[in-house]
Amino acid sequence: MQHVCSAVDIVLRQKPKIGGILNLLNSFNIDPNQSYLVVHPRYAEVAKNAIDAAIIGGYHYDYLDRQKLPSLTVHGIYIYLGGIKPKRTVKQILEKLSKDGWLNKTELSAHEAKELIAAKQPQSLLCGQLVCEWCKAKTLILDRHHYPVPKSKGGDKIVNICPNCHQEFHQLIRTACYHPSEKLIQFFRSVII
Repeated sequence: MQHVCSAVDIVLRQKPKIGGILNLLNSFNIDPNQSYLVVHPRYAEVAKNAIDAAIIGGYHYDYLDRQKLPSLTVHGIYIYLGGIKPKRTVKQILEKLSKDGWLNKTELSAHEAKELIAAKQPQSLLCGQLVCEWCKAKTLILDRHHYPVPKSKGGDKIVNICPNCHQEFHQLIRTACYHPSEKLIQFFRSVII
């Protein structure tokens, strides 16, 4: 039986060539004779340690549509790993994998974030009469937001947007996503699971 849940559930069917993975398995009292699969021995070609291998495994299974990562952000990978490493460590790993060409880092500009938000379907309340300038939803509350130039950079233009759009905007512009690069996709195609 194969089981894919999170990196905490890692158990290999073959003896791993990745240093430290057996220590990780033992730290979670996982029986290496079970047939769970998240990490493949070939991940050692990409990964330098067990955590890197678990991240690559998550991306691989996401690529194969056998599971979905919570998101391709630092926070999403942190959740996938079950919190076994601090977020700053997860970010360092993702940055290193990006620097090495295995992942592509994507960050949205303020304009791209606004366009993405404006394209969503409005979630209107039945009792609100105010209209969000971006998503066009009716709401009870509008936030005054400095756009396109932040107030901290001297911006004086204001838009009136709903709290959801305001929160989404700030999350989108400060959150990088890490997508598999063509190099990693080619690697996945060469790994038989």
